[in-house]
Amino acid sequence: MYSSRKKSGPSSVEPARFVSDVGWMLVPQASGLAIAFAVQAILARLLGASGLGLYTLSLTVAGIAGIGANLGLSQALIHHVARNSDNPQAVSQYVVLGLSLSAGLGIVGAAVLFGMRGLIAQFFDCQQLTGLLILVAVSLPFASVFASVQGVLNGLRSMRTYALTGVSRRLLRAAVVLPVVVAGFGVVGAVAGVLAAEVCACLVGVWFARRYLAPLTGHILVQTKELASFGALMCAANAVYAVFAQVDILFIGRLMSASAVGTYSVAVTIASFFSIVPGAIQMVMFPTASHSFAANDFESVTHLLHRVIRWTTCIMLPLGLGVFFFGDELIRLVFGPAYVIAFGPLLILVSIRIIRGSTMTPVAKLIPALGRPDINLKIDIGGLLLNGCLNAILIPRLGLIGAAVGTAIALLANTAVFFWWLRRFSPITIDLRWHLRASLTACLAVGVFLGLSLVLGRSASGACVLAAYLLVVWGVLLEGTDRALAKDIVRLVISRRGY
Repeated sequence: MYSSRKKSGPSSVEPARFVSDVGWMLVPQASGLAIAFAVQAILARLLGASGLGLYTLSLTVAGIAGIGANLGLSQALIHHVARNSDNPQAVSQYVVLGLSLSAGLGIVGAAVLFGMRGLIAQFFDCQQLTGLLILVAVSLPFASVFASVQGVLNGLRSMRTYALTGVSRRLLRAAVVLPVVVAGFGVVGAVAGVLAAEVCACLVGVWFARRYLAPLTGHILVQTKELASFGALMCAANAVYAVFAQVDILFIGRLMSASAVGTYSVAVTIASFFSIVPGAIQMVMFPTASHSFAANDFESVTHLLHRVIRWTTCIMLPLGLGVFFFGDELIRLVFGPAYVIAFGPLLILVSIRIIRGSTMTPVAKLIPALGRPDINLKIDIGGLLLNGCLNAILIPRLGLIGAAVGTAIALLANTAVFFWWLRRFSPITIDLRWHLRASLTACLAVGVFLGLSLVLGRSASGACVLAAYLLVVWGVLLEGTDRALAKDIVRLVISRRGY
């Protein structure tokens, strides 16, 4: 159970700085997804559904293997660097230990993936993966070190540098992968381009972290144990959730075909845009909460979270309505008519992303910030088992729709269990009445759109309804303090630019 003691004195959480940090976190996430979206759209046309499916499976395996190769050290560095941010010597110790351990574990992870490449290819019944996974294995040590550098920058809340390194990595990947594919090297060239980008990004990240590198002194074993124990639990939780989040793609690859994976990945890519804002908030909230909880300051974090969830919901709902109104045309325009079949799964995945993004995702790291990463692991294991069972049952019967429905149900159950645990360890609750009001306004907007579209057409109706809904968000869903903070931020930006 959480402590009822509160920090005396002024709040350790500044809303204006928090919003500024979130803004910087949005830069690599938004630009990264935009770049990935553009790259995938181009690859879809150059490689076809089958080639895109192989590329997606390779990156999926790389993402899962990368979590094990880092062993949660990036998350442990966020937590411990944030808690000791007032002690430069301790920060330097954690940085050097973390990066050293990351490189070593990355090499071990590469060796394991290299040895298992045949079994993985056999599981997917796709021997072409065997050679691709060799390239993925070589990239793991570099990806592990880069992830830990990002963890250090996040823990220190050096968000500008974090944003710069994150964008550099995405740009490097696009700058290498696309020319190689255009030159005719196919899927192998695309994955080799990912490897080259990871090497360059790692070097860039270490260069930015050089100021924190110093000879090791003091309690090396104690700090190593702290990083390893916290990191191992976070690694297990992240690995389970990574598989949990990819179960639909894994089962489609197993039960259907690479072409089906390519089609479904279009829906997943578009839906992933709905993780940008909640994910950015979560990444700022983790070090903020770790630092505040170390000072026993629960009150200011709790107050901030209520505001953050309102902001997130008011951003997610208009975006979701936009997908409902124009999603099929977006898919047809960007990916081509052959991928319009992904619109059904897209609506389901977007719906659950909105629910989680306006409730769980911004606060998902609060329990680890309290020092209990094992709870997240338990929650995600249950979600993984449920998701696997649902996908195994629904995909053979409903195809891609079944994958989306099974994933949505599992994520919804996972969210409910998370908040049950969170209530046991913190004073945080969700304002259900406010969320109900927000949901009703969105449903009303959909109804108005369906009615107007019979008279004005889809495009005009969608534009009118979205414009009206934004006014509802500003005047009804946001509170006075939220509107005042938004105005202050705009004035601050204008004054800094000299307008």
